[in-house]
Amino acid sequence: MKKLLTLSLASFGLLFGASAFADQSWGGEATGADLGCSQPQEQLCQPAEKPCGDAYVKYCKYTPCYYNEYRTVCDQKCCPKQCCRYVNKPYEKTCCKYVPQYYTQTCNRLCPEYYTVNETKNCYRKVCDKKVKWVPQYYYKHICGPEAEAAAPVGCESGSCGAQY
Repeated sequence: MKKLLTLSLASFGLLFGASAFADQSWGGEATGADLGCSQPQEQLCQPAEKPCGDAYVKYCKYTPCYYNEYRTVCDQKCCPKQCCRYVNKPYEKTCCKYVPQYYTQTCNRLCPEYYTVNETKNCYRKVCDKKVKWVPQYYYKHICGPEAEAAAPVGCESGSCGAQY
């Protein structure tokens, strides 16, 4: 019973499926006779496009985009630096060898001596430069009148039918 039901459904599907694909109105090319007109296929053409007075024209406008660019600048700065060095300074010292004898002796003593030196240092600082970059922005503008007729695309005016796209 199950085999009979499966076989009958398969034959039913083939019968109606074949007749649906054989019909031209389902997926075939339509001719003038199919559309209800008596003209041959060569004269079937879409109507010519004509400007109606409205058009959209693409415009480009440049707007500024401001940004900061940082760079490092090196400045040399003079700074006084205090330095110290030790210098020998002689002095005399009296010494006693025996009770009645005195003599002088020259000795050296290290004494600090301070002096200043101009030293150059590199000072780094950041400088901000303001810059501008022009960015294009596209938009469409609605135009009416004679300018729109000149900007509108022209269709099949010569009478020849062909692909327009």
